[in-house]
Amino acid sequence: MDPRQVPLVEKYADMFQVGARNMQNFDLLKEVGQTKLPVLLKRGMSATVKDLLMSAEYVLAEGNPNLVLCERGVRSFEDSTRNMLDMSAVRTSRARVICRSSSIRATRRAGRT
Repeated sequence: MDPRQVPLVEKYADMFQVGARNMQNFDLLKEVGQTKLPVLLKRGMSATVKDLLMSAEYVLAEGNPNLVLCERGVRSFEDSTRNMLDMSAVRTSRARVICRSSSIRATRRAGRT
């Protein structure tokens, strides 16, 4: 959560995970963007796809292309499942991997539709 801890975590971790509550912690996003470790960025329940993509731009703008966007699911009126996968997010992202939600995996590689 604290950008000052990024260098210490970088020494021991294989990947940074920026949770849904910190997806708008722009100082943290900039700091992890300056590293070479992959960054897992989780989308919060109330965040829009645009919010997620704009947060991702903070990491990419600092030079780190190793970014995974995690779609945790969206709320719906369906009562048999807690969350649903927003497939429109898969179509609009330029990231290599956009989703890892429980047993569902949706990917989109750069340059493919």
